Amino acid sequence: METIVAGIIKTDKEKEEDEEEAKNHEPTNVDHLKDKAGIPDFWKKCFKNNKMIAQIVREKDEDVFDHFHDLETEESITDKKKKITVTLHFSTNEWFTNDKLTCSIFYKDEEGGDVDHTEGTTIEWNDGKDLTKKKIKKKQKHKKSNETRTIIKTVPQESIFNVFTSMDAPKEEDVDEEPDEET
Repeated sequence: METIVAGIIKTDKEKEEDEEEAKNHEPTNVDHLKDKAGIPDFWKKCFKNNKMIAQIVREKDEDVFDHFHDLETEESITDKKKKITVTLHFSTNEWFTNDKLTCSIFYKDEEGGDVDHTEGTTIEWNDGKDLTKKKIKKKQKHKKSNETRTIIKTVPQESIFNVFTSMDAPKEEDVDEEPDEET
């Protein structure tokens, strides 16, 4: 007598088909991966496929993730306040000289509900490779002589690497609220 708890019992015919399929199975050729460490493009694909992270990863950020090879997280509670630290490890690359970038999130309590502040690594960008800034050309006209000149201005731009900027959480009174309607 057989007792089936939670499963599927295959018929003799299905078992024979499985054996025949196993005999004819040809393994996938993975020779091209023998010299590679880990899964190629693993972290790049993780960042692109995570809905929350994908919102802040810009196209210009993606090439840097070819050099991203490890991620560490640490969670601790000190003085009844939660802290989460995330460290990203990079191989040598053309964008910055840091081999690791760290971001720590400090919460107001041990539950981790409200963020108090963040602390991040200062990224040592190589010349002309800062993904958090862009250069714009602006034409400027002299009021008296009417001469026009072009100036180049550096302005911030969106990038996932902005998460490594240390900052305080906005105070409640700093949060934009909808204005009251006049009656």
